[in-house]
Order: sequence, then structure tokens, then C-alpha cells
Amino acid sequence: MLTTNNTERTIKEVNIMVNEEIYKSMRFSAICNIVIGVLLIVSAVAAGVMMFISGGKLLRNKSKIIF
Repeated sequence: MLTTNNTERTIKEVNIMVNEEIYKSMRFSAICNIVIGVLLIVSAVAAGVMMFISGGKLLRNKSKIIF
């Protein structure tokens, strides 16, 4: 009986360790996805602002453009 209980405990401990490793890898993946998402949002906003400013400059200097 002692060996059976010890074996069951060992299997449970191994399962817990494997589950913890899976949780850690999933957490790392989630953090990476959040960071990439934030970076994409920031760059999209920056690109939009730059386009808005350059469009305003084009409209302001529209009279200087000769075709």
C-alpha cells in the first residue's frame, strides 16, 4: 500500500509540475501578444498623426504647387 500511495503522489506531483510549466509558457505567450498589440496600436496612431500633419502641410502649400 505504501508504494501505491507513493506512486500516486508522485504521478500527481508530476502532473502539477507539467501543468505549472504549461501555465508559465502560456503566460509568457500572452504577455508577448499584449506587448506586440500595444506596439502595433502605438505605431498605427503615430502613422496616422504623421499622415494628418503631412496632409495639412500639402493643403497649406496647395497654392505653391504648379502643374
